[in-house]
Amino acid sequence: MAFLLAVALAGCTATQDMAAPGYRLTGPVAIVVPRGDVELGRISMGGVAQHDAERTAAARAALSAALAAYLRAQGDRAVPLPEPVPADYEALHRTVATAIALHKYGEVPLPTKKRRFDWTLGPGLRGAIGAQGDHALFLSVRSYRSDDARKAMAVAGAVGCVVGLCLLPGGGEHIAYASLVDLKSGNVVWFNVMTGGVGDPATAEGAKALVERLLSTMRGRR
Repeated sequence: MAFLLAVALAGCTATQDMAAPGYRLTGPVAIVVPRGDVELGRISMGGVAQHDAERTAAARAALSAALAAYLRAQGDRAVPLPEPVPADYEALHRTVATAIALHKYGEVPLPTKKRRFDWTLGPGLRGAIGAQGDHALFLSVRSYRSDDARKAMAVAGAVGCVVGLCLLPGGGEHIAYASLVDLKSGNVVWFNVMTGGVGDPATAEGAKALVERLLSTMRGRR
């Protein structure tokens, strides 16, 4: 999925949202915020991704705080879940989000959904998560930075370009997406993807920048 999104959203940092027909948030709403599906790490000189549990935990906490602050600033109410979303629903959301990315952003469009945005987690979501609210906001972040050795190789590769020998390794990978789900129907009513980094999501400043950029269109178009 990361490759498909990177192709679809080429550039340094970009977002591209989609929404159900007629979607728009009007007035303050109560939004259930499940634990973020977050993973941070590093890419070694050889291109191997290495998970960083400490930074992942820090990012999950920072993003949760940033989400709550952002929703309050919009006049909405964040409803935290005391327990993680049941594993089967977390997996279902990941499957649906991957399908949206593949068939709406990637180069594998479905003929039956060419001009439609009608994805759903089913009407049982509200009962499964056991929380009262108007919507649920699912957030997923994958951020992998190049380690020092890979950065040094990039510098050496850039120097090589001067003499006509370019061997530039790829940089880090930063992808985030958010899904807003109507808890009455279980339908995904708004979806946004951001490729490229806007700061370190393991810090308060980076998490705030990511949330503000990713959710900037969540209330819908005027």
